Amino acid sequence: PLLILSFQVLEEGVPGDLMETGVWQGGACILLRAILKARHDTARTVWVADSFEGCPRPDPHLYPQDQGDQHHTYRNLAVPLHKVASNFDDFGLLDAQVQFVRGWFHESLQTARVQEIDSLAVLRLDGDLY
Repeated sequence: PLLILSFQVLEEGVPGDLMETGVWQGGACILLRAILKARHDTARTVWVADSFEGCPRPDPHLYPQDQGDQHHTYRNLAVPLHKVASNFDDFGLLDAQVQFVRGWFHESLQTARVQEIDSLAVLRLDGDLY
């Protein structure tokens, strides 16, 4: 679906950047950047939003359903930003059209930098805890 949707957005001229929240190793974002490159689209940005620290500790006071969740202990989910950037670079796709947003979503997505994005044509939400 992401591949098809991304091509459709470009073919139909839907305005806006592309963003994924919760990127792990960056694979979906790398695909998005590769599509832009293949289509010679230099006007859009791929926004790569993640804590780059794995999952947050659950807060069962706010979210009782998260009581006992152990995702924050899975260290393989913590892929540092420099490693994700390196994955883009391995494909020759690390450039100014790739912008990283580091932090927990409830903080990082509220920053002025993110709030100034005019529009998003594609938003892939892949957060493990909500």
